[in-house]
Amino acid sequence: MAYTKPNTFVDGTTLTAADLQGNVDALRVYLHNGVIQSDLNNAKFITTRHIQPPRFSALEGLQQGVTGYQGGQWSGSLVRLQFATSYFQGNGRNTSNGAWTRVPNTAFSFDLRRDAKLLFHWYIEVEAGPDDVPQVTGRTNAIDDRHVYFAPYYGVLTDTKRKVNAQEVQNNKSGFRSTDPYGPDEGYTVCNGYGQRSGVYSKSLTAGTEAEFGLCVYSEIDRSAVVNWSIAIEAWYL
Repeated sequence: MAYTKPNTFVDGTTLTAADLQGNVDALRVYLHNGVIQSDLNNAKFITTRHIQPPRFSALEGLQQGVTGYQGGQWSGSLVRLQFATSYFQGNGRNTSNGAWTRVPNTAFSFDLRRDAKLLFHWYIEVEAGPDDVPQVTGRTNAIDDRHVYFAPYYGVLTDTKRKVNAQEVQNNKSGFRSTDPYGPDEGYTVCNGYGQRSGVYSKSLTAGTEAEFGLCVYSEIDRSAVVNWSIAIEAWYL
């Protein structure tokens, strides 16, 4: 049945909170039960001017819409690998607690105009190793136990890396062939130096904050390649 408000107001009627709330409650029930056809406007109530299309940057591979950014790296003739190595990040540096560093080109940064909640999605495809270098001083992990870890971070990397959200890929431990055809002694398969990992990280921020979300890496392997990756961030104002 059509919506009928329980309270009608005319000039001179005293407004009360109970009467206003009664109309709102009745409308809520009507909308939940389903709007009848006769109450719908035959004319279009959404036109193209009400829709803000996204902007796309072909050079960066990024799409910017009303609530955020979306983009990434994908397979094809123009694949540009990202790399990780224990000599730049992780236990190969022989620091007290290792070191996490940013994965290049996997971050967004923008200013918030109001209090907002942000949702950061990420995906990576990794080929890790082979790393069959014997243990040396500063590299405490055995060949079979070496991993590379990827995690999201927010803002200042050293303070806000999310190690609890890290995803790991195991070392392709068998090493390289020394004769033709050269390459890994074993192919990259699941649990043998290959992995597809993904995650989501959310955070609430206040107005005026310069927000930066990205991926960082800690490695116990001397060479790892990020073959494909994608990142997307959505921000909506509270």
